[in-house]
Order: sequence, then structure tokens, then C-alpha cells
Amino acid sequence: MRYIGSKVSTLPWIAQLIEERAPSAHSVCDPFAGTCTVARHFKARGMRVVTGDLLKVSHVLQIATLGFDTPPSFAALMASGEIRDDSGVHPADAVLSRLQELRTPGGYFEEEFSAAGPAGRMFFSDENARRIDAASAGIASWQQLGLLDEREEAWLRAALILAADRVANTAGTYYAHLKSLGRKALKPLTLRCPPVTAAGSSGGCHNADALEVVTRSHTDVLYLDPPYNERDYARYYHLPDTLARGDAPAASGRSGVPYRQNAASSFYRTAQAGDALSQICAAANARYILVHYTTDGIISHDRIVDSLRCRGEVRFEDRRVRAYSSDRAGGTREAWHRIYWCDVSMEGRVDDAP
Repeated sequence: MRYIGSKVSTLPWIAQLIEERAPSAHSVCDPFAGTCTVARHFKARGMRVVTGDLLKVSHVLQIATLGFDTPPSFAALMASGEIRDDSGVHPADAVLSRLQELRTPGGYFEEEFSAAGPAGRMFFSDENARRIDAASAGIASWQQLGLLDEREEAWLRAALILAADRVANTAGTYYAHLKSLGRKALKPLTLRCPPVTAAGSSGGCHNADALEVVTRSHTDVLYLDPPYNERDYARYYHLPDTLARGDAPAASGRSGVPYRQNAASSFYRTAQAGDALSQICAAANARYILVHYTTDGIISHDRIVDSLRCRGEVRFEDRRVRAYSSDRAGGTREAWHRIYWCDVSMEGRVDDAP
């Protein structure tokens, strides 16, 4: 899933720093988890990971990819007779196959986010929009019947979000669609198991503000990757967030961005971001703090250093990296990223991490 601020290109750098400077670390807290790229890497390395994010779409991805070591067995759903129990097929695959078969004409995505709808928002082909509507309605029906627990519902919604993203008629985000259906949008929606991470363990998947996650966590490493500018992710990923919530909010404007009373992050506001970072650094229960930021972000270099220096010795280094681009032709741009490393002193620790 293409995501603003994704750390796929910088993950080797992050991993190398943590492995070299904190070789005895066994746990990581990532309170700005996004699509969980960093957290999945360290869980796969056998570490305990604590994750959080304000976006509901991130929360279901956390549960699906970090909260499970193997795909769920769907015991209640399988026992209900709703799903064909094919010998040799994992229950998770059988459940996804059943969702794949469903069709719901005239649903929310078809009406609001396909060419078939009156608004003409061509985010999906007509057929894929019907498949999305049907799968989302099927998940909701099973949940209302008590056949899914919260984690199983999140796993299925994550599978649907990832499947929809593979056929979305966009250049990356959901703030705009292409003028005509592109090649990937013409492919049929296909539900697959989300990639679970079997090693390590999850210390909690949270749909909460970063300060709350950090205050409640005790880990060796605190990895902070806050938003760099005033671009609100909730607007750019409103359709995956709608699928994660399972609702049908009133769509407005060319992008169909709904009006929601979202909990807004202070990191999107220039006047508040520096204070928010200082509060998190002061509250951190960790042996090491790593801040990953861009050199042209809304928090100044001096403010970041001052926030960390209150906790211990600070080092930083820069690297030119490939940055997010919505160029339809697949072009990329480069940006300078900076990683700050703080060895939290004994005197500066809120509490020793286990």
C-alpha cells in the first residue's frame, strides 16, 4: 500500500542504526505506525513491538499484521454453517473466498466512488465497487450476528483494504482519482490473507494519540516518525479509513472526503508540533529514543535537539532518500531525512524499560 511517509526506502538505515547502537534491545515502540513497515520488520526479528496511530485504517493493519502470528481460525463463523468447510483449505482462505463471491448492487462505494454513481468519482471500476460493498456488508453482517470477534473483524477489514488498494484508480492517495480507469483499476478485486508476522510478539495495537501510547509503554527503543507537514493523512486516506470503520459517511466534493470529528494530531500544526514532540520525549519510558524527520519539516532542528537533550546525549545524521511521489508515470523525488539518536541517561529516565 503506497503511503505518505512510508519507510520502505529508509528501513535498512533505521534497522542498521538500532542494531548497531542498541544491540541488546528486545522491544520497540512505534506510536506513528502507519502501515506498520518498521514495526513488522522488528517483530520479524523476534522483538516485542508496541504500536499506535490515530487513524483507524492503521489500527486494523496493526492488528492484522502484528496482532496475529497466524491467520485467524474463525471458530464461531466456521461452526455457524455460513462458510463451506472445504477439506484442506485454511478457514481464513475459506472465509475470504466466501466474501469474494458476494455482490451488493447499489451500495455506498458503487454510488459514491465509481463511474456508476451520480457524483462520477472514478476511484474504482463499477464491478470492483460492488465487490467492495458486498464484502464490507458481509463482514458487518457476521459481526452483528456475533460470528466475529473484534480482532477477526479487523483482520478481514485489513484484507479488504489491501485488496481495494491494489485496484484503486489512483496515483497513490485517495485525495484524487485518475481521469480514466487505469490498468490496475481494471483488474478484479481479489481478497488475500494480510501478511502476518510470526516471530516476536505484539505488546499492544492502539488506536490512540502518540503521547498516550508512549506514556503507557515500556520498551528499549522509542521510534518516533511523526508527520512532517500540515498534510492531514485522514483526508488523503479517507476511503481505506471508511473501510476500516465499516461506515458510510456522507461524501462531499470531488474527492468525496467526509466530514468526521477525527482526533486531530498536533503534529499537523506548525504552532503545536514542537510542543507535542517535547511532551512525548519527556514522557518516554525507553533506553533509546530515535526521531526520524525530514530536514524541511515544520519542527526545527534546534527544537528537536532540545527536546531530546533533556533526556540524554544526542547524535544525528542525514541521508538523501527516495520520497513519496504521486507521479502517474512512476517518477520519484528525493529529500533529505535526518535521524536523531538519544541515549537516555539514567538520570533522565522516567522508568527503566524491561
